[in-house]
Amino acid sequence: MRGFVIFAGLLAALTQPVPAMAKDVVQRFLGVWVGQGLVRPNGFDALEKVRCKVKGTLTAPTQVSFVGRCATTSGATAFGLFVAQDETGLLFAAKIQISAVATEVDFKGRNEDGQIQLLQVSPVQQEDRLLTSKVTLSFPQAREMKMTDDITDLNSGETAQSLEILFVRQD
Repeated sequence: MRGFVIFAGLLAALTQPVPAMAKDVVQRFLGVWVGQGLVRPNGFDALEKVRCKVKGTLTAPTQVSFVGRCATTSGATAFGLFVAQDETGLLFAAKIQISAVATEVDFKGRNEDGQIQLLQVSPVQQEDRLLTSKVTLSFPQAREMKMTDDITDLNSGETAQSLEILFVRQD
């Protein structure tokens, strides 16, 4: 997997002292996670069941690498989510990489009421569609993380939930 670059502004914040709030948010991602749910592999096609196994690793005091594999009936792919937050624990930057589409997508967002809302920075062209995305990470129960992805085709205005996975921490 290629290296990933997190937004420079957040990386600069890593040199500052890290308040407890920011550390608490990052700690939620750590460990081995197994998830299952539904995915539309190309955004707007039929739903398929998906299963994933990923590991969350602290790469800096306010930065997490969340990598592993996901599989559907149509195939398996490597998955990477790289999250960095500022020292307040409220502002986030992220990069998502899915090897099946060979694309890295940048996001920025906020921690709002215990949910991390990430908005795609720039649209991605996929065939005749110009897509943008909103990823939501929430923690419904202890040792659980839910990830959803709502996409919009900017050309047609069509929207769909392309991903919903409930992860359970294993360790």
